[in-house]
Amino acid sequence: MLRAYKIGIVFISFCSLFLIAAAIMPTKITVQRSLLINTNSSILFEQVNNVKNWQQWMYWLSADANINLQYSNITSGPNAEFEWSKNNDISGKVKIRESVPNKSVTTEIYNGNSAFSSEKWFFEESQEGTIVTLKRTFEIAFPFNVFGPWQDEVIGPSFESTLQGLKTFTTR
Repeated sequence: MLRAYKIGIVFISFCSLFLIAAAIMPTKITVQRSLLINTNSSILFEQVNNVKNWQQWMYWLSADANINLQYSNITSGPNAEFEWSKNNDISGKVKIRESVPNKSVTTEIYNGNSAFSSEKWFFEESQEGTIVTLKRTFEIAFPFNVFGPWQDEVIGPSFESTLQGLKTFTTR
């Protein structure tokens, strides 16, 4: 009986600490990576602004041959989109919401039918080329937001691979 009581106290203490941590953690998460690419912003902008180009350099599209893509009638600029599925099990949609020529492209990523996150691509000219920044912002519901600080470590490497793929594709 005393052992069950101690286990109960430890469990309640753990749950309380977990909920307190979640209460002070942000629910809005941002992951961002940048890379200098030795080409002008118009070339990079056109690659990102046309969703049919993404399969050439986007990490998660180029890494998996089992992903099926279906493009809308509009493939470039605002309202351009594609749907993806894998083995009829996982599906989603990417849609360009806004594009500012040679400056930025804003996309929405849907997982199933609900908005999952927003990504923004920035193109900043420099003397050495163009600094391309990929930034994703999304919400994590309470109490799962306690895992938010690790999202940078989870998503960041795929951003780095995507930017490197864009660099390799546009500078060859």
